[in-house]
Amino acid sequence: RPAPGGALSCAPIARWQDTEAPGVPTIGASTRACGSSFSSWELPVHYWTITELSAQLKARAVSPLEITRAQLPRIAALNRLLHASATEAALMALQQAAQAEAEITAGQYRGPLHGVPIAVKDLCSTAGIRTMGGSKVLADHVPDHDATVVARLRAAGAVLLGKLNLTEGAM
Repeated sequence: RPAPGGALSCAPIARWQDTEAPGVPTIGASTRACGSSFSSWELPVHYWTITELSAQLKARAVSPLEITRAQLPRIAALNRLLHASATEAALMALQQAAQAEAEITAGQYRGPLHGVPIAVKDLCSTAGIRTMGGSKVLADHVPDHDATVVARLRAAGAVLLGKLNLTEGAM
């Protein structure tokens, strides 16, 4: 958040705690970016920033498979309430995470998105995954190509968890 004078502040922000299943990775206050610290409790992985997650993946402190496996049950559970996911791609995500893990372990780190689980809006074409754009008319549309943004995310080694809902036609 901007500090007086427009500079970014690294002051801690308030985040709520929630319970996690055993084995869900957490990050301690001592490893927060900018030297900021939270209280002594640790943040569940779904609260990590991409910068934090990327650093942990690059350092091999956590694995892409571990992170992806932690996210999938949370997505499934919360989607029943929030209806945020248009399409979940759990099997593909696990395969991509395994590939990212093998590459990172072999020293073939592609950059800051390598192994990071993401989801894209359902407006973006994804080869082999239905793309509805929020429209019932396109409920069975499965493109044979990726949108440029998706192709670039894949090339960077990001792990695609699925597609996110939006209003029809992204209006």
